[in-house]
Amino acid sequence: KIKWFENKLYMGTTQGLLIFDPLKRKIQKIDKYRNQYFGLVQSLDFDSRGRLWMGTEFLGLVILDTKTLKIDNIKRKTEFNPGLKDNLITHLYVDDNDIVWANSDPYGIDKIEVIPGNFGKLTIDFPERFPSELKNNSIRAICEDGNNLWVATLNSGLWLLDRSDFRVKKYFLTSNSALPSNHLSHLLKTPEGSIYVATSKGLAVIKNETLINIPIKKHFKNQEDAFIRSIEYFDNTLNLSTETGILKYFP
Repeated sequence: KIKWFENKLYMGTTQGLLIFDPLKRKIQKIDKYRNQYFGLVQSLDFDSRGRLWMGTEFLGLVILDTKTLKIDNIKRKTEFNPGLKDNLITHLYVDDNDIVWANSDPYGIDKIEVIPGNFGKLTIDFPERFPSELKNNSIRAICEDGNNLWVATLNSGLWLLDRSDFRVKKYFLTSNSALPSNHLSHLLKTPEGSIYVATSKGLAVIKNETLINIPIKKHFKNQEDAFIRSIEYFDNTLNLSTETGILKYFP
């Protein structure tokens, strides 16, 4: 994943976190906490205090103070220390209230507020008549949209939830919409309100709860290269992290 914050680019990689400063043309690598390696950094998000939350392969949640570079850590719970369900975090999201939602496959989501011991599990029920072969509890991205939450899943398409009770209002699959793939990886909301959907087979956009396919496959030699891993938006440009590098898309 990639995130742009205060004129620096933060990149989650297979070997930890990379911070790129374009003004100094320097890259800084952070890959350990107390001499323990993070492993793969699968997800990144910032809270309102400017702290970077990272979902890692080996150490659960790693929290970086971007000003002091001090690091904290929340790991799997033990008999004496309540914590995460697992140290492998595949996705996290920090909402507008600084509540952290951390997904560990296939155990579901931990809800974390920065208050000691405040952990809770969230389970979203599948809609009626949902295809059984597509049922999967793994979440890849969450995006707030007024009174709604958009949820991107590993293999169950895109869901629109009522945030008051987490009821599924709508769901989008390749079989009932223009969604390029049921395997989703990222969601991004732009300042004007459009929500871009990254999938394993290309890109789509949501406008007024309508999903529209964006034909970007023509920019790739091989169809499998159209796997969009992450999206970041700055300078009125979408920066798409793909199998073959960064693709710039101008909406």
